[in-house]
Amino acid sequence: MSPVTGESAIVLEWTFVALSASFLLMRIFAAHLKITRQYRLADAFCYAGYACSLAIAICDTMLYSYGAVSPLPYSEMVPTETIIKICFTATNFYNIGLFFPKASILAFYFDFIPITYPRLRQALVVVAIYVACAGATTFLSGFVWCPQISDNW
Repeated sequence: MSPVTGESAIVLEWTFVALSASFLLMRIFAAHLKITRQYRLADAFCYAGYACSLAIAICDTMLYSYGAVSPLPYSEMVPTETIIKICFTATNFYNIGLFFPKASILAFYFDFIPITYPRLRQALVVVAIYVACAGATTFLSGFVWCPQISDNW
């Protein structure tokens, strides 16, 4: 049996959400004090990534309140339609949320690497296209896996 119970997993998840919120607030505060020149696209991707993390934590807390986060093996649980819908929502937030840190780093590199390095910029464009395609594939796979979304439950 796992040493982490459902309740401790939720507490740990919310601790990480609060910790990431503190780092995000420090980033906003630094931009507000003009330590950085302005808000950038990389900042927007960070905010969106945090919103996905927050949504996942909310979905996991809802699952815990329904008793779906427990030490029982999954085969012993009888999921209801509501639990499956919450799991579907949380999975999509997770899949979308995986894209935002990568996009934030790439947006930072687009700001950081000068135009005077054309080969490096071309390599960055190739990597950005690959990450965008991988993100789109991950995002769409959650929605087009079944002919109708309601087939997931």
